[in-house]
Amino acid sequence: MQFDFWTCYWTFTAFVFGAITGSFLNVCVHRLPRGEALHHPPSHCPSCDHRLHFVPDMVPLLSQLWTRSRCRYCGTHYSWRYFWVELFTAVAFAAIYLRYVTFGPDDVSETVRTWSAMAGMGFAASLIAIFFIDLEHYVIPDLTIGVALLAGIAKDVILIVGAPHAAGARHLWQPLWGTPWSIPVPLSILSGLIAFWLLWQFAALTTALLGREAMGAGDSLLLAAMGAFLLPWPLLAVAFVLAVTFGTVGGLTGIWLASRQEPAGEVSPEPGATARGAPAIAGSEEGIDSPDGAQASSPDAVFSAARTAPLEETAYEAASAPEAGQQPLFSAAHRGMLDVPPAVQEELGAPELPPASRWGRLWTVLGTWVAAGGLCAAGLIPMK
Repeated sequence: MQFDFWTCYWTFTAFVFGAITGSFLNVCVHRLPRGEALHHPPSHCPSCDHRLHFVPDMVPLLSQLWTRSRCRYCGTHYSWRYFWVELFTAVAFAAIYLRYVTFGPDDVSETVRTWSAMAGMGFAASLIAIFFIDLEHYVIPDLTIGVALLAGIAKDVILIVGAPHAAGARHLWQPLWGTPWSIPVPLSILSGLIAFWLLWQFAALTTALLGREAMGAGDSLLLAAMGAFLLPWPLLAVAFVLAVTFGTVGGLTGIWLASRQEPAGEVSPEPGATARGAPAIAGSEEGIDSPDGAQASSPDAVFSAARTAPLEETAYEAASAPEAGQQPLFSAAHRGMLDVPPAVQEELGAPELPPASRWGRLWTVLGTWVAAGGLCAAGLIPMK
């Protein structure tokens, strides 16, 4: 298919729509981990609290370039992350439009291809939000995973309803067990469950072998969303390998950069406090100040102090304790997860699991394989 005027026009429209969506994703990236509402308060400068207007403060891509990433009202510099989120989303939406509409299958109508592209855009937007949230806070909000799962299911439903006889929709009709009929079943549901099951088993086995939590549940749910959308399965395998590769390279790069930096204690503005206001992690010869003024000489004591922080406060913004005049170490972040800096995570480590818990995970994994084999033997799960 050649690139005529209308193809270029709608591709550019998808790019602009992606930039606008990226502006909204910036709100999600900033507010979701902090438990804040997405609709209130209106967009404002986090430094001077001045309300921002669409023109000229919030025009996607252009406003940040024009102001050189500074607030027009107080001059405070803000992160270029906002620009990159908008640019990545815009490029992704344009590429998705070309993939599903311009170069889409010929046996389905343009309407079906357009709606499939909309589902793909929703999936890409959720992954972009997950990437930047997880990069900063080490959590994956349930809302973003839910959007990605719904996008994968919606793509199958669009084919079932809009193009039931197309080649891509034939595999969505599954035989009804015990009857000569077939019913439309979104394959994304089964694919998502299998993807979740496989990664959950890997996490459970790794945790049992190491004796500590090796992977959070959010990673398994994320792979379930990817499995629901990325069909056939080779696409999911490629995405998984790329994710592991980039994650490994990024992790090793972060470790290398961290090793080149000075110790945190040498750049602390005052004894016992870091630049962000949280108590510093001392070396092996010093203790760690706890919220009640006592000193905790072991990681377990620090972990206990972190768990007692108020749930309604955001990380690094805990109010001073009146009786001691000190700040708590940490406060709880999204859904009670601790937003603990990486240096403190290394100091604390994951708690060791008791032997009963480790054996329980091994028996649970074995039980799921026995149950899956029984369903396949009974014909409830098709083998081909």
